[in-house]
Amino acid sequence: MKTARHFFLFAAFALCILAAMAPVGCGRTDLDVELDGAVTQPTPDAADASTGDATIDVTVEASVDTGIRPDVTVLDVAVRDVGVDALVCAPLSACNGACTNFNTDPKNCGRCGNACTAATPACANGACVLACAAPLTNCNNACVNEEIDPANCGRCGALCTGGAVCTAGVCVCPPGESLCNGQCVNLLSSLANCGRCGDNCAALPLPPGSTQLLCSNGTCSPTCAAATPTICNGGCVSLNTDKNNCGACGNVCGGTSTCANGACACPAGQAYCNGACVPDQTDSNNCGGCGVTCNTASGLTCVGGSCQCTGGTTQCAGLCLDLATNNANCGGCNARCAAGTTCQAGVCQCQNGTRCNNVCIQTQSDPANCGACGNVCPAGDVCSNGVCSLSCGAGLTDCNNNCVDTTSNTLNCSACGVQCPNGATCNGGMCACAAGDLLCGATCVNPQNDNANCGGCGMGCGRGTTCSDGACVAGCGDGGLSSCPVGRGSVCVDLSTNNANCGACGTGCPGGGGCVNGLCACPDGETQCAARGARGIGTCVYLTSDNANCGACGTACGAASPLCSNGACVISCTPASQCGVGRGAVCADLTSNKLNCAFCGAACGGNLLCENGSCSCEAPFTNCAGTCTNLQTDNNNCGTCGTTCVSPSTCQGATCR
Repeated sequence: MKTARHFFLFAAFALCILAAMAPVGCGRTDLDVELDGAVTQPTPDAADASTGDATIDVTVEASVDTGIRPDVTVLDVAVRDVGVDALVCAPLSACNGACTNFNTDPKNCGRCGNACTAATPACANGACVLACAAPLTNCNNACVNEEIDPANCGRCGALCTGGAVCTAGVCVCPPGESLCNGQCVNLLSSLANCGRCGDNCAALPLPPGSTQLLCSNGTCSPTCAAATPTICNGGCVSLNTDKNNCGACGNVCGGTSTCANGACACPAGQAYCNGACVPDQTDSNNCGGCGVTCNTASGLTCVGGSCQCTGGTTQCAGLCLDLATNNANCGGCNARCAAGTTCQAGVCQCQNGTRCNNVCIQTQSDPANCGACGNVCPAGDVCSNGVCSLSCGAGLTDCNNNCVDTTSNTLNCSACGVQCPNGATCNGGMCACAAGDLLCGATCVNPQNDNANCGGCGMGCGRGTTCSDGACVAGCGDGGLSSCPVGRGSVCVDLSTNNANCGACGTGCPGGGGCVNGLCACPDGETQCAARGARGIGTCVYLTSDNANCGACGTACGAASPLCSNGACVISCTPASQCGVGRGAVCADLTSNKLNCAFCGAACGGNLLCENGSCSCEAPFTNCAGTCTNLQTDNNNCGTCGTTCVSPSTCQGATCR
């Protein structure tokens, strides 16, 4: 009985294998077996009835005659309907008379008869899924790219966490982020991982003046309050008031100074200089401001925060002089008294003499004007004490019929014919230069600024150096002066006012013209007339009195009417005064003529003007050292003559700033 059953099972299994290998259907699931005229129907196993995978238990209650052994009864087995059962299809599954794979068959996906729809047309692992095109992969019924899908990175279900992204099938942090404790963070801005993993800004103490700490560029930086808005050295400060960070981080206000509006400030009467507060009302090195120096060598001192001459003196040519008595600076700088006159109470007057034809005459000794203008002594007589006589009186010396006092006469000082330098005086028979000047040869010079006699006679400054305060220095230093060549050396000049270097070195102003703000201009009342060989620069002349340009440039007065008066050629001056004699005589208005101001030959130097018989400057200019300058903007005369602004400060509104 067992032999027949085993044979049958083997035959059924072989038939199913053949059916799987060839296009032969496994037909039905029921198998009718006829043994000795009796048919036993196969009965599906109850446990497999629901899936269609029936396990059929066939019981054969007969002997089988194989026809091989005569002592064995051969059964007549007839298969009326060649069907297929589960045993025949194994390892496949039987479904509707056919063997199929429930894992992959879209018509029987997962179980017999479960057909996949168009939405999920493919069967994978017994479930209807999408059909994904390369390079996509079906994961949980979704087509994904395992190279970049953070939920299926490298394989289905491999999830990238902590902010990581999927790159080439591997979970990594995005560019600019780093992995800290399983979380991708930006070390430049992460509060808990600022600069490196674990550096927590929230754990740090708050700096003074801050409200919170934030991570900025990998550094825990404070958020500052409105009153202290600037971060300096990790703390919040106010650059307007913080003494250790005044105006800029790290700028410390030293000494007793405070920080006000972003600048180191000192108490009233002091200036902040080189990290300390110093008195600026009396300090000649910091007069009215840091670095504002007073030229003490010239007599300037700091008074009330400005450089001033004291004792009633005025600064002229770098020196404090008494303009009431100084012949070279009478009443004003560079206002030189003419020969024969002296400075008396600031006005050039005839010294112990009388004005005759606008020339000072010593009527006490002049034989042509002895005792009075025009009183000529007889030939051979001398004029002694204003009286024509045969010999000079006591204490006087006969010099060409002039009885003079050789102890005080500048033309006959100590002896007849011994003339003193222009500007010098004769005292006790000795020629003496004005205060501060030196007699070098036959000339009175200022050793403070004379390149040929710098600090002393004969001490010349070499090329590229300039005499400043009695010493040869390279260039002109601070103060707005420019170095201009003079001979072998150079001189420091103010190009805005220097007549010989107006606006640029070597640009000289026309004769009689003045340099104002770097431009040459003729004084009021004068006209520029080009002269032969002057290359168009010309000369400033008075058309009312210039004999070569009378009434108009180029109109010269002839021999018949040699003098120009009021713009017309005349024989004698009316109503102007005649200065000079012969071919050198001119008619001059002594109230306005720059070359003959108040007296014949009394010239106003530099860019000074003659106004009402006095050398002066037009508003808004001030006479400083014989030059008209603007105290509002001049770095060398800021606010007052001689107040110098030291670089980098400049003169603004009469104050060094």
